[in-house]
Amino acid sequence: MRTVVALMLLLGPGVASAKVLLDTDLIYFQDSKTTSATSTRTGSFYSGALLVDATGKETLYLGAILGMGSVVISGGTRETFSHQDVILGGRWFIGRQRLMSLSLGYGVLARGDLKESSATPREKWEGTSLYGKVTVAPQFRQWTAGISLIYHQVNYVEKTVQGTTSKDTFQRTMIWPAISLGYKW
Repeated sequence: MRTVVALMLLLGPGVASAKVLLDTDLIYFQDSKTTSATSTRTGSFYSGALLVDATGKETLYLGAILGMGSVVISGGTRETFSHQDVILGGRWFIGRQRLMSLSLGYGVLARGDLKESSATPREKWEGTSLYGKVTVAPQFRQWTAGISLIYHQVNYVEKTVQGTTSKDTFQRTMIWPAISLGYKW
């Protein structure tokens, strides 16, 4: 929340009367692989953005995005990975109809939690991320509803295991479709 307030102060006094956009995305997926060792992968991703009209023309919005999700792989062993990201970015509405938009952001704080099996200790990761999204969503009064294609790349550079922190690298890239819902006021 402090990030959003700081961004509003930087954008100037016109922000008080500016339009605000609340943008959300939701993804849930599951797939199974059946061989001699059956495995199932289940995951989810949720994001919420609070963006402010930066131009007064409702074409470019700037603000903060909170993204979080998890992936669980079950089979012979169980691997769980969850993450939370605070992303600063914007959303640009393309064309007069504003049917399509492009969102880009940089995750200033990315935290991940990885547990590879019951025999290994939990790993906590920290780093940064990149976020991109193309959305097609028609507007109905103040609401927008549609679909998005989301790109999310996380670059972790610090790992903590059982209280010991070390420099290490771990990267995860995900691309998936999502249901998108937005509200302007």
